[in-house]
Amino acid sequence: MSHALGGPIRSATDNTTLAPTYDSALEQVCERIVDAGLAGARWVIFPEGCLPGYPAWVWALQSGIDPQLDTLRAEVVANAIHIPSDVTDRLCSIAQRAHINVVVGVIERVATNDHLTTYNTLLVITAQGQIVGMYRTALTSTSQRWMWFPARNETPGDEGAGVSHIGGI
Repeated sequence: MSHALGGPIRSATDNTTLAPTYDSALEQVCERIVDAGLAGARWVIFPEGCLPGYPAWVWALQSGIDPQLDTLRAEVVANAIHIPSDVTDRLCSIAQRAHINVVVGVIERVATNDHLTTYNTLLVITAQGQIVGMYRTALTSTSQRWMWFPARNETPGDEGAGVSHIGGI
C-alpha cells in the first residue's frame, strides 16, 4: 500500500566536509538540520559515516602494511555512536523542533559481553522526532563482505514520515 504525497517534496542534501572532531561534527549536523527546516525542506539527507565523521583515510591506507591503521581504527571505534544515546536523542529533538525528517549516516557501535561490532548505519528520523528506520552493514576488514540489512523490523505508521515504506542503502 502506498500513500499519495500530496505535492512536491522539498529536500536538502548535504555532502560538505564536516569539521574533524566528533563534537564539532555533531554541532554542524544539528545546525544544518535547523537551517534546512527554516528553508522549508521536508527532508534533510546526510551521507554515510557523517557522524562521528567519515574516516577519509580508509581508502589511503593498506591493512596489514600501514602501522597507523590500528591507531586510526581505534579512534573511529572510540567515537562510534551507540543507538539509542545522547547523540540520537539530540538528533531526534532537533528534527522535531525543526519540523523536518532526517536521514543521517552514522558509524554505530554495538557491544555485547565479549564482542564489539561496528556498523555503517543509516538512521531515519521523522519530523516528530522518532527513529523509524535503521539500516546497517557491518564494517569488516574487507568491503566485499558488506551487505546492507534492516537493523529493526519497523515500518512507520500514519504518524511516521508521510510515506508507507522508507529504506536506504
